[in-house]
Amino acid sequence: MRQATIGEHIKSYARETVASLYHASQIHRARHRGRVLILSYHRVLTQYELQKRYVQPGMYVLDHVFEQHMQFLQEHFLILSFDELLERWKKKIWERQQRYCVITFDDGWLDNYLYAYPVLTKYRLPATVFLATDFIGTHEWFWPEKISYLLEQFLDPTLATRKKAECYFLLEQFLDRRKGTAYAFTAYPSGERNILDEIIEQCKKLPSEAIHKLIEEIAAILEIQVPTERLLLNWSEVAQMSKDRISFGSHSCTHRILTNLSRSEIEMELRASKRELVARQVNDVPVFCYPNGNCNKEIQNLVRDSGYQAAVGGHGGVEGELPKNMFELRRIGIHNDITNTISLFSFHLLGPL
Repeated sequence: MRQATIGEHIKSYARETVASLYHASQIHRARHRGRVLILSYHRVLTQYELQKRYVQPGMYVLDHVFEQHMQFLQEHFLILSFDELLERWKKKIWERQQRYCVITFDDGWLDNYLYAYPVLTKYRLPATVFLATDFIGTHEWFWPEKISYLLEQFLDPTLATRKKAECYFLLEQFLDRRKGTAYAFTAYPSGERNILDEIIEQCKKLPSEAIHKLIEEIAAILEIQVPTERLLLNWSEVAQMSKDRISFGSHSCTHRILTNLSRSEIEMELRASKRELVARQVNDVPVFCYPNGNCNKEIQNLVRDSGYQAAVGGHGGVEGELPKNMFELRRIGIHNDITNTISLFSFHLLGPL
């Protein structure tokens, strides 16, 4: 992995120092009164699993860090289920001296069941998991994980020069050359993985058909296939979690970015995923989660017209007694590198008000 620069070390040290002072001051107790923090997690991983393959830094917290977070939240907040939050807003039941929190997870990762669920059960905490329903109960991977796996093989220093050259050329064809993404590999030592984040972010601008074509062609050049290891929940696990105050909302069917789709495709994603959750008789909640956080007013109206009571968006922040927009509720994204101590976690929860 890339060694941190002196500037990054200084920045990290400064953040930790400020966070420690903020946490010790107990200002956070007053800061969040009358507010609700909707926290957004993705994956909860062990150190061993993290070492097996690349995971984007913004996509995970370590298992022991997650438990520390839950202990802190239980001590300092009233933890609500999403249904309870919607009910309080609807009936205008709001204590202005109370600090509220809702815990959410995006996508429906198997590790949510293996590592987050036992902790939530231990502390008797509710949470909501947003499922991309077409993936649940399958061995299919999301495309960022496929891209990451393939490009890790591409970055292997033992890979034949010919195959590297073919991959370079392919990436130049698919991605925005003006930003130099394909050429950026040459700026990193062999085995460097930081550039994978940039590749994934650029791929998000492509139509889903182009992304799948890119994956197929890279796999063909490298002469490998993406593993079939199951990464996501199955419906039996969802049913079990439903019995312990874990609710499930829609994250679409196919996890495609809605702003890249036609109106009819968006309507299908919204309605079919909702029907699937109802048909499975799980503990479903009428809240939608936009894939990648991408939405606009037209999509928000379609979400409302599809029978959802609320939706969470991609903007960071906290909500209060009267949300400005029920169909783009703000959340605070939680990931390991900036919340791996309680002081850092507390400081991160400060968020924009």
